Amino acid sequence: MIMIMLIGPQGAGKTTLANIIRKQLSKSHKVCIVKLIDYTILHHTYLGILRILAKKSSNRIVFMRLSPLYVFLHFIGFIVSKIKFMLLSSTRKCHVFIEDEGYIFKELADFYFIMGVTGALENKFVKHIAKTFLRFLLKAAFKGIHKYIVVYIDTPYATLLQRYITSRKHIEPEAYVNFQRFVYKMMSPHIIIYLKDFCLYIYTKNVDTMSLTHIANFVISAFRVSQN
Repeated sequence: MIMIMLIGPQGAGKTTLANIIRKQLSKSHKVCIVKLIDYTILHHTYLGILRILAKKSSNRIVFMRLSPLYVFLHFIGFIVSKIKFMLLSSTRKCHVFIEDEGYIFKELADFYFIMGVTGALENKFVKHIAKTFLRFLLKAAFKGIHKYIVVYIDTPYATLLQRYITSRKHIEPEAYVNFQRFVYKMMSPHIIIYLKDFCLYIYTKNVDTMSLTHIANFVISAFRVSQN
């Protein structure tokens, strides 16, 4: 079983790339596109409360006190993701899974962005909890998969903005997108080292539809080589 994981900011072209790869590989293999990242209702409620409190800068102390709960909610969300993948693996019997939301990469970006913005990481105890949680995720997230192909589509915010203007969709805040890109670039080499025996990492930037087709062909070629 192989997992093709697509990471990058929203609007970079991950879903389009996933569909191109699925269409090609489906001719000879059973392919499933999955969205493993999973945030619980409690997690969204927590963030909703934070948005209300964020209107008052004096509530930073509240953020720091609630941050262990945020870590716990991320942990619950991760467990839900793992259970979802185990169920999909046992019922669908897919040869290839394509995850087009970034899975653990996106979860780490979201986690550290909130922890940083709220000032929670200024607390040494909370910072220790965050590091422990990070080590846990890196060890647990990639178990149960024989091989990985990780594709990172790095797209500048200006390009994303132009795409959203054209499609008239809502774009995520620039500070968040740039932080997300930073985390993806920072974490990728470490993940590759950890998965060095069964991971292929592909980095691309600022791609268009034609480029996505070339990337898909490269991924498919890599997949076929890994099968031999």
